[in-house]
Amino acid sequence: MTDSDANKVFNEYHRKLFEISESHINRHTIALMSARNGIIRPLGSGVFFHDQGLYFIFTAAHVVKDYPELLVQGPAGVIYLSVPDAYIYYHPDNKLDVAFILLSNNLGAFLSLQYNPVGKDGFLLNHQPVRVNRYALVGFPGARVRHKGNRLKLACNTYLLQSSPDRVYNYYDRPKSDYYLLNMHGKTLNNHGNPYKAKSPRGMSGCGLWLISYEIIEEQMKLSYLLIGIFTEKINGKYLTLSATNISHVFKGIEECSRRAFQVRFGQANS
Repeated sequence: MTDSDANKVFNEYHRKLFEISESHINRHTIALMSARNGIIRPLGSGVFFHDQGLYFIFTAAHVVKDYPELLVQGPAGVIYLSVPDAYIYYHPDNKLDVAFILLSNNLGAFLSLQYNPVGKDGFLLNHQPVRVNRYALVGFPGARVRHKGNRLKLACNTYLLQSSPDRVYNYYDRPKSDYYLLNMHGKTLNNHGNPYKAKSPRGMSGCGLWLISYEIIEEQMKLSYLLIGIFTEKINGKYLTLSATNISHVFKGIEECSRRAFQVRFGQANS
């Protein structure tokens, strides 16, 4: 492949990624907000999930733990996530910054009119990171959330990044079995799908980390994506890095939350 051909593939890859981010991945993603004194404040993002009759929103625990009144954009306007239609559970391992918002079936089905919940078949467990531009964060940064009447105007951002080298995992003592670390010195995509220098994804905590794959069939590029993690934090230090929790831990947390949900069935308060 010549350099010219490689550039064409690279540019087409960016364009296709932007298309599926806008048309598909962002429909798995929900902006989480709070309201105090009538003022809506963006908190972060979450991934909408449905399996075996249960609906969840996955997010980072720090996004929701100090905000008992959460709200999201629904098909008909702002919706409050409150008891008995929403309960917050935290990952059994307190070291992991992951939370699960369990939704009632009615609320989950209603949100499905606007969002597309991902299922377990959309997960890739225990992926081993590689040093290529195949990792996408898609979420709603606070700067791109606007409140107008009873509706919110939202715009997603897409970050296309490389996995960090082993020395970064070692430096920050983050085992690859638990975390994905991403290099923030690379490029991301602007609103037109063109690459530009990555900036801080402020307000996107809790959004999904997606592994992007592509194949070329009859000279047409086709992209696919799988959820491999939940973005939790930007690490400032020797290496400017983004950290995401491995989706395998979310998978285990789902099983625990599902067990508790069937026991409680919305009959008790948060725990």
